[in-house]
Amino acid sequence: MIRCPTCGNDVVYSPVPSLYFCLEKMLGENITISVECKAWVPEDAPAADLLKMTERIEKLALELRL
Repeated sequence: MIRCPTCGNDVVYSPVPSLYFCLEKMLGENITISVECKAWVPEDAPAADLLKMTERIEKLALELRL
């Protein structure tokens, strides 16, 4: 089970591997992210997950022209 390191909530959302957000609520496809808790990457995240996350961020940056 994955718990938010800030509040201990076990309802989390991961849009990309090893990147987690604490949720206030989730109704179907609608989610509400807790703004009081920061997103986090676990210290023991697998290197493969971090590489996937980096690749997705690079693709997004190209789409947004960053």
